[in-house]
Amino acid sequence: MPPLIDALRREHETIAALLDVLDRQVAILEAAGEPDYEALAALVEYFSDYPAQVHHPKEDLIWGALMARDAAGAAPIGDLEAEHRHLAELTRGFAAAIDAVLHDVEVPRVAAARMIRRFVAAERQHIAEEEDIFFPAALRALRADDWAALAAVADKRTDPLADAADRRFAALRRTIAETASRPAAC
Repeated sequence: MPPLIDALRREHETIAALLDVLDRQVAILEAAGEPDYEALAALVEYFSDYPAQVHHPKEDLIWGALMARDAAGAAPIGDLEAEHRHLAELTRGFAAAIDAVLHDVEVPRVAAARMIRRFVAAERQHIAEEEDIFFPAALRALRADDWAALAAVADKRTDPLADAADRRFAALRRTIAETASRPAAC
């Protein structure tokens, strides 16, 4: 397995864990409870930075190589770069909804929750399509020299949630662990 795909899959696992945290926080918000504001702010920071600046560009590199090597094999995937732009728009909407909640702006909680849930659903679907369609197509079509060339130009920045020394996300790492250990809210 190429290290680049391994790294992207680990990042998908991290994103899925963050989406679980976000689901729990939205349920609290919808129930008129007090969500974990620190976790919400960290989620906005993470999703506004790492996926857009590092994760998606790595996938876009692979996408370009796949299109060059096997455009017909890439066809079922659709336009991955356009999907990443759409996710960036949803991320801005999600961030604005969280910002409104964090700053007590008069916005109906149900409207904020709806925007956040739209973001979560789109992210989950996007990850599933990449795991089920895109990555297998890339693994079938790309050769060892393709993977080596991609690895040489891909952003090497470490996922900040995987870096225990990154204090910005220490509370969020604890929240992920707590969320994983509790049963989902009904």
